[in-house]
Amino acid sequence: MSEHETTTTTSSSSSTTTTAATTPITRWFPRIRRRSSSATTSSTLSNNSFYEYNNKYTEDTLMVEDKQIDEFQHLYRLGVDEIAYAIESQGSIYYSGDLISATEAVNNCLDRFQQLMQTLNSERSHKLQQEWTEILFELRSKLDSLPYASSTDGYS
Repeated sequence: MSEHETTTTTSSSSSTTTTAATTPITRWFPRIRRRSSSATTSSTLSNNSFYEYNNKYTEDTLMVEDKQIDEFQHLYRLGVDEIAYAIESQGSIYYSGDLISATEAVNNCLDRFQQLMQTLNSERSHKLQQEWTEILFELRSKLDSLPYASSTDGYS
């Protein structure tokens, strides 16, 4: 009997050992697994927040850049209009003032273009430069082709 008790104790002890060894693993495994997945969720949320922030930043930046480009295009149209007025008023008493207005408008347009080249991101800056360089050169050439206005024009 003593042998049986020993065997029972041993088997009981080994079953206890086996149970003790597996109980902590099964007891901690779900926690580790939950912790791991919650860390992933937290990381995913953090990454999503980062991308949302960057996307919002990019959208805001693009909106600001679009507004600046719209202002530049408005200045270009103003320059074209002022040159047209100066051409129409050649030989009249208004030519001198129209030429000054056209010169200021074209210079403001060209200054804004230079400013945009420095402030826009490189891709948009390059695209804008390709699109507008020749157009602005023609605008400036048209202004430069207008005759110089003497102070006596229109008063002869």
